[in-house]
Order: sequence, then C-alpha cells, then structure tokens
Amino acid sequence: LDSHIEATEGWIEPLLARIKEDRTRLLVPKIDIIHHESFYFSQGYGGLTALTFSWNLGQRHIRVDTGSDGTQPAKSPVMPGGLFASDRRWFLH
Repeated sequence: LDSHIEATEGWIEPLLARIKEDRTRLLVPKIDIIHHESFYFSQGYGGLTALTFSWNLGQRHIRVDTGSDGTQPAKSPVMPGGLFASDRRWFLH
C-alpha cells in the first residue's frame, strides 16, 4: 500500500477470498475518502470503485454495480496505482 493509504479493519479478507476463488484475479479494494482539508473520513459511501480515463487522460470515476452491500466485484478498465492484490505466483508468471 502507498504511504497515504489507511487500511481499515476487515479490508483484506474480501480480497483474499476472491483470490482464493480464482488465482488469476487482480483486485483493487474500494477506496474510501479522507477529505484533503478537514481530514474527515468517509467510509463506505462514495470513494473510488472503478476508474476510466477521460479524453484528456485524466482519471474519471465510473459507477458500477457492486451489489446492495457494496461488496460484489466489478470490472474496471483502470486501477489506481499503489494498492492491489493478486496471487504472487500468478503475478510473477
């Protein structure tokens, strides 16, 4: 994880479970928001789920269906750097 990332309780278990189901998955957790001026932490609402690029190559958040509880996987054409999970043997293959 990058130095500006704060992991909350229970963040890794869903990622590890998905990798155990299929070791060829490359996973990115949902990114909660810490406001840059007030440092207010907004967990579970908003945040980054899936990204794409705009025409000027900036990152753009896209809405995806992650189920009623927000834990279902969704495909994303772009991933933020610095936080992802994969099976080590598959990744280095």
